[in-house]
Amino acid sequence: MLVIDNEQIDLASWPLVYLHVQRQALLGGYAVLWEERFLKTISWPGSTPAFRLQFVIGEINESIIPVQNVIDLRIDLPPMNEEISFYLWTKIVPASTSWNQDEFKSMVRRQRATIGQMISVSKKEITTVNEVAEQLRILSRQELGDLARPIDSSFSWNDLVISESLRNSLDDFYFEASERSVIWENEEISRLFPLGRGCWLYSLAYRVQVKQWQHR
Repeated sequence: MLVIDNEQIDLASWPLVYLHVQRQALLGGYAVLWEERFLKTISWPGSTPAFRLQFVIGEINESIIPVQNVIDLRIDLPPMNEEISFYLWTKIVPASTSWNQDEFKSMVRRQRATIGQMISVSKKEITTVNEVAEQLRILSRQELGDLARPIDSSFSWNDLVISESLRNSLDDFYFEASERSVIWENEEISRLFPLGRGCWLYSLAYRVQVKQWQHR
């Protein structure tokens, strides 16, 4: 397979890059893998013959610009659960077997990394779970681009001077952020909230329901 790093392509060089990619695929018999983030905003050059089999990887709620005389077969992959995520970590980052396993499993529960993020971590000289978690946070921040920027602070929860009701609300946000990935994999819970995990109206009921499941 011929994997293309889309981030290195600019609009001016796109037609020439596309031509070289198709030539290489035809000469070597390679299927081509693109990233949807780039292709969803541009059109494929119609004057250049395309290799017969090409893949585009992207987010489940996004799509690319249709191409004439090309058949698109869309396959939505289910999100990784905790077991699969843990397995992929050990395969992509063999050094993970030497990390503190309790901390490692806790991190996998809280931060469901993508395969691309795991590969990025594997290229770093990382020896502890805390370093992995920090690298994942850096990668997540980079995905936001100019939409947001992090503000470092030495304050902790105990430094907040707020009302009890506001503290409880913030505690709910923290709980959902740290536990939602695992809890939403439970089909019994997900069926209770047909509007999905993004519906904040169900926050309190969701947390109460989760606690009931945890005490079973």
